[in-house]
Amino acid sequence: MEINAVLDRHGLAKSGLWYVLSPENEGPCARVGHACCVLKTSANILKDCPVDNQNSDSLLILGGANPDGAFDDVYVLDFEQYKWYKCEWQGLPKRYEHLAFIPEHASSEIVVFGGAQMDNNLNDVQVLEKDAKSWCLSLPSGEAPSRRTCHSAAAVDNRLFIFGGGQSGAEPVQDDKLYVYNAKENQWSQPDVNGVRPKVRHGHVMIAVKNGIYLHGGMAGTEIFGDLWKLTIDDGEMNWSQPTVTGDVPSKRAAHAGCAVDETLYLFGGMNETGALDDLYSLNTESMLWQKIQCEGPPPHCRLDHTMSAVTVSRNVDENEETTVKQTFLVVFGGMDTSGQIFDDCLAFLVKE
Repeated sequence: MEINAVLDRHGLAKSGLWYVLSPENEGPCARVGHACCVLKTSANILKDCPVDNQNSDSLLILGGANPDGAFDDVYVLDFEQYKWYKCEWQGLPKRYEHLAFIPEHASSEIVVFGGAQMDNNLNDVQVLEKDAKSWCLSLPSGEAPSRRTCHSAAAVDNRLFIFGGGQSGAEPVQDDKLYVYNAKENQWSQPDVNGVRPKVRHGHVMIAVKNGIYLHGGMAGTEIFGDLWKLTIDDGEMNWSQPTVTGDVPSKRAAHAGCAVDETLYLFGGMNETGALDDLYSLNTESMLWQKIQCEGPPPHCRLDHTMSAVTVSRNVDENEETTVKQTFLVVFGGMDTSGQIFDDCLAFLVKE
């Protein structure tokens, strides 16, 4: 069996390889359905947590579940010190399959929406403000989405865009409206959107790139999707469309993960009718060309219900720490395969330097 290379704190990563991350301290236990967001360089949220993100992004893992139940914990992976830290914040109801994002207007707060507990779905908004040690329930104006699980949504400036979600089992909510939560105004809205809407689904990904949000895949009952949609946001007007694409088009899949680096979006893993997947794809949103990325070494274990985020890290060229280079990685955490194995591993793939 091939073994992944280990990414040390010092030295530069090479392209084409999936690296295992082995930071100091104890990290999150094995889980699925967790939320993940990136704390950008110099953002100021973690006052009571000894995280150094002056030169590198940090990664937050929130909640999730395994057979022992749902979680309310929050961990941060400090890439500057290469350590895990557990944040001692209180008050977040346990949940999984929820959303989390950091609004642009207040890079010092975290917003969580929806998800599920072991016996019911949720549609609440929880906020952790700067310097706070506990989460508080927010009461936005406007019509909120119904209770639902949300594998993916897209954040643009202060707004969180939500489409679809899970009702129970393999069935999605029967609601094809677009919901937008404005964190600055603390308000829900259902904007008018031109064009044909995607079929209602859950387990899809939504990824923001410039003035658009891309939606890929997902499932509804026994049907698994492989379609790509674009929600164009232009001067307040919104439009759904299906772009014409070429290249190595990904197979149908759900419960996969995705993120963007500049104008390129990336997809990894998920599941289809044959089981869990371990493939990595990129889509150049200017040329609309799909590419299956070939790895020189072994990929991560096949998985679904994981997270993947783009993280920019200041890497020391040598142990003297005199020369640094910025490198951007796709970072995958957790998830499970279709045999029931749940993961607590963290892997990284270099995409930009």
